[in-house]
Amino acid sequence: MEIIDIRGDVLFNNVSSTPEVAGWISARVVQAARACNDGESLFDVCDSIDQNLHEYASAAYDFDSGDIKESISDGCAGADILIVESIEITQAHRGRRVGLLAMRRTIDTFGDSCAAVVIKPFPLQFNARPNHSSPDRPEWETRMAMSSFDADEKAAFAKLRKYWTQLGFRRIGRTEYYALDMQTKQPRCEDLMR
Repeated sequence: MEIIDIRGDVLFNNVSSTPEVAGWISARVVQAARACNDGESLFDVCDSIDQNLHEYASAAYDFDSGDIKESISDGCAGADILIVESIEITQAHRGRRVGLLAMRRTIDTFGDSCAAVVIKPFPLQFNARPNHSSPDRPEWETRMAMSSFDADEKAAFAKLRKYWTQLGFRRIGRTEYYALDMQTKQPRCEDLMR
Protein backbone atom coordinates (compact mmCIF):
# COMPACT_ATOMS: atom_id res chain seq x y z
CA MET A 1 0.00 0.00 0.00
CA GLU A 2 1.57 3.28 -1.14
CA ILE A 3 -1.14 5.50 0.38
CA ILE A 4 -2.02 5.38 4.09
CA ASP A 5 -5.34 6.96 5.13
CA ILE A 6 -5.53 8.67 8.52
CA ARG A 7 -8.88 9.73 9.94
CA GLY A 8 -9.82 10.38 13.51
CA ASP A 9 -11.07 12.57 16.29
CA VAL A 10 -9.14 15.51 17.72
CA LEU A 11 -9.38 15.14 21.48
CA PHE A 12 -9.14 17.98 23.98
CA ASN A 13 -7.82 16.75 27.29
CA ASN A 14 -8.97 18.97 30.13
CA VAL A 15 -7.03 17.95 33.24
CA SER A 16 -10.16 17.94 35.40
CA SER A 17 -12.29 15.77 33.11
CA THR A 18 -12.17 13.04 30.52
CA PRO A 19 -11.03 13.95 26.99
CA GLU A 20 -13.73 15.32 24.74
CA VAL A 21 -13.99 15.42 20.96
CA ALA A 22 -12.86 18.87 19.83
CA GLY A 23 -12.86 18.12 16.11
CA TRP A 24 -11.80 15.76 13.37
CA ILE A 25 -8.77 15.22 11.16
CA SER A 26 -8.27 13.67 7.76
CA ALA A 27 -4.79 13.00 6.35
CA ARG A 28 -2.79 10.67 4.11
CA VAL A 29 0.79 9.53 3.82
CA VAL A 30 2.11 9.11 0.28
CA GLN A 31 4.86 6.50 0.33
CA ALA A 32 6.71 7.59 -2.80
CA ALA A 33 9.79 5.50 -1.99
CA ARG A 34 7.67 2.37 -1.69
CA ALA A 35 5.96 3.09 -5.02
CA CYS A 36 9.39 3.53 -6.64
CA ASN A 37 10.71 0.30 -5.08
CA ASP A 38 7.60 -1.55 -6.27
CA GLY A 39 8.12 -0.25 -9.81
CA GLU A 40 4.89 1.76 -9.65
CA SER A 41 4.43 5.12 -11.32
CA LEU A 42 3.93 7.74 -8.59
CA PHE A 43 1.60 9.60 -10.94
CA ASP A 44 -0.53 6.47 -11.43
CA VAL A 45 -0.61 5.70 -7.70
CA CYS A 46 -1.80 9.20 -6.80
CA ASP A 47 -4.18 9.47 -9.74
CA SER A 48 -5.81 6.10 -9.03
CA ILE A 49 -7.14 7.06 -5.57
CA ASP A 50 -9.06 10.30 -6.18
CA GLN A 51 -8.74 13.75 -7.74
CA ASN A 52 -8.06 15.45 -4.42
CA LEU A 53 -5.00 13.29 -3.71
CA HIS A 54 -3.77 13.77 -7.28
CA GLU A 55 -3.96 17.57 -6.91
CA TYR A 56 -2.00 17.57 -3.64
CA ALA A 57 0.61 15.26 -5.15
CA SER A 58 0.88 17.39 -8.31
CA ALA A 59 1.74 20.40 -6.14
CA ALA A 60 4.44 18.45 -4.25
CA TYR A 61 6.06 16.12 -6.80
CA ASP A 62 7.92 16.24 -10.06
CA PHE A 63 6.19 13.17 -11.51
CA ASP A 64 8.83 12.73 -14.24
CA SER A 65 11.59 12.10 -11.70
CA GLY A 66 9.39 10.83 -8.85
CA ASP A 67 11.12 13.31 -6.53
CA ILE A 68 9.66 15.91 -4.25
CA LYS A 69 9.94 19.40 -5.75
CA GLU A 70 13.16 21.21 -4.82
CA SER A 71 11.20 24.27 -3.72
CA ILE A 72 9.71 22.13 -0.93
CA SER A 73 12.65 20.02 0.21
CA ASP A 74 16.16 19.20 -0.94
CA GLY A 75 15.30 15.51 -1.14
CA CYS A 76 17.74 14.43 1.57
CA ALA A 77 14.82 13.25 3.71
CA GLY A 78 13.34 11.17 0.89
CA ALA A 79 10.17 11.76 -1.10
CA ASP A 80 7.35 10.58 1.17
CA ILE A 81 4.86 13.27 2.14
CA LEU A 82 2.16 13.69 4.75
CA ILE A 83 -0.94 15.36 3.32
CA VAL A 84 -3.28 16.88 5.89
CA GLU A 85 -6.54 17.36 4.02
CA SER A 86 -8.58 18.81 6.85
CA ILE A 87 -8.58 19.69 10.50
CA GLU A 88 -12.02 20.68 11.73
CA ILE A 89 -12.34 22.20 15.19
CA THR A 90 -15.74 22.61 16.84
CA GLN A 91 -16.92 26.04 17.91
CA ALA A 92 -16.47 25.27 21.62
CA HIS A 93 -12.72 24.72 21.10
CA ARG A 94 -11.86 27.46 18.61
CA GLY A 95 -9.52 30.22 19.72
CA ARG A 96 -7.48 27.86 21.91
CA ARG A 97 -4.96 26.90 19.20
CA VAL A 98 -6.30 23.34 19.23
CA GLY A 99 -5.90 23.18 15.43
CA LEU A 100 -2.19 24.04 15.65
CA LEU A 101 -1.68 21.47 18.40
CA ALA A 102 -3.61 18.82 16.45
CA MET A 103 -1.48 19.52 13.37
CA ARG A 104 1.70 19.36 15.44
CA ARG A 105 0.65 16.02 17.01
CA THR A 106 -0.28 14.64 13.58
CA ILE A 107 3.12 15.66 12.21
CA ASP A 108 4.89 14.13 15.23
CA THR A 109 2.94 10.88 14.88
CA PHE A 110 2.75 10.33 11.11
CA GLY A 111 5.39 12.60 9.58
CA ASP A 112 8.50 10.95 10.95
CA SER A 113 9.46 9.26 7.67
CA CYS A 114 8.22 12.13 5.49
CA ALA A 115 10.20 14.83 3.74
CA ALA A 116 7.34 17.32 3.92
CA VAL A 117 3.80 18.01 5.06
CA VAL A 118 1.40 19.46 2.49
CA ILE A 119 -1.84 21.32 3.21
CA LYS A 120 -4.37 23.38 1.29
CA PRO A 121 -5.59 26.14 3.63
CA PHE A 122 -9.23 26.31 2.61
CA PRO A 123 -11.90 27.70 4.96
CA LEU A 124 -14.68 25.18 5.56
CA GLN A 125 -17.47 27.67 4.92
CA PHE A 126 -16.47 27.83 1.24
CA ASN A 127 -16.17 24.08 0.77
CA ALA A 128 -18.29 22.55 3.52
CA ARG A 129 -18.35 18.79 3.39
CA PRO A 130 -18.67 16.83 6.59
CA ASN A 131 -16.01 14.43 7.75
CA HIS A 132 -17.68 11.06 8.21
CA SER A 133 -15.08 9.52 10.55
CA SER A 134 -17.56 9.06 13.40
CA PRO A 135 -21.11 8.14 12.34
CA ASP A 136 -22.57 8.46 15.84
CA ARG A 137 -21.60 12.09 16.53
CA PRO A 138 -24.09 15.01 16.50
CA GLU A 139 -25.00 16.81 13.31
CA TRP A 140 -21.74 18.09 11.80
CA GLU A 141 -22.87 21.47 10.54
CA THR A 142 -24.50 22.37 13.87
CA ARG A 143 -21.45 21.28 15.84
CA MET A 144 -19.16 23.24 13.56
CA ALA A 145 -21.44 26.34 13.84
CA MET A 146 -20.91 27.08 10.16
CA SER A 147 -23.09 30.20 10.35
CA SER A 148 -20.51 31.83 12.69
CA PHE A 149 -17.70 31.63 10.11
CA ASP A 150 -16.43 34.74 8.31
CA ALA A 151 -18.43 35.40 5.12
CA ASP A 152 -15.62 37.53 3.62
CA GLU A 153 -13.83 34.97 1.47
CA LYS A 154 -10.61 36.95 0.98
CA ALA A 155 -10.27 37.70 4.70
CA ALA A 156 -11.03 34.09 5.68
CA PHE A 157 -8.35 32.73 3.34
CA ALA A 158 -5.77 35.25 4.56
CA LYS A 159 -6.51 34.45 8.20
CA LEU A 160 -6.21 30.69 7.68
CA ARG A 161 -2.98 30.96 5.69
CA LYS A 162 -1.44 33.17 8.37
CA TYR A 163 -2.56 30.66 11.02
CA TRP A 164 -0.68 27.77 9.38
CA THR A 165 2.49 29.78 8.73
CA GLN A 166 2.96 29.77 12.53
CA LEU A 167 4.13 26.16 12.11
CA GLY A 168 6.42 27.06 9.22
CA PHE A 169 4.20 26.25 6.24
CA ARG A 170 5.14 28.14 3.07
CA ARG A 171 3.26 28.48 -0.19
CA ILE A 172 4.30 26.12 -2.99
CA GLY A 173 4.97 28.42 -5.94
CA ARG A 174 1.74 29.97 -7.21
CA THR A 175 -0.44 27.06 -6.13
CA GLU A 176 -3.09 27.00 -3.40
CA TYR A 177 -0.97 24.48 -1.49
CA TYR A 178 1.47 25.04 1.36
CA ALA A 179 4.31 22.80 2.49
CA LEU A 180 6.38 22.33 5.59
CA ASP A 181 9.89 20.97 5.05
CA MET A 182 10.36 18.36 7.78
CA GLN A 183 14.02 19.31 8.05
CA THR A 184 13.06 22.64 9.60
CA LYS A 185 12.84 22.96 13.35
CA GLN A 186 9.28 22.82 14.65
CA PRO A 187 7.99 25.16 17.34
CA ARG A 188 7.43 23.56 20.72
CA CYS A 189 3.84 22.97 21.82
CA GLU A 190 4.38 25.41 24.70
CA ASP A 191 5.38 28.11 22.20
CA LEU A 192 2.29 27.45 20.08
CA MET A 193 0.07 28.10 23.11
CA ARG A 194 1.33 31.69 23.46
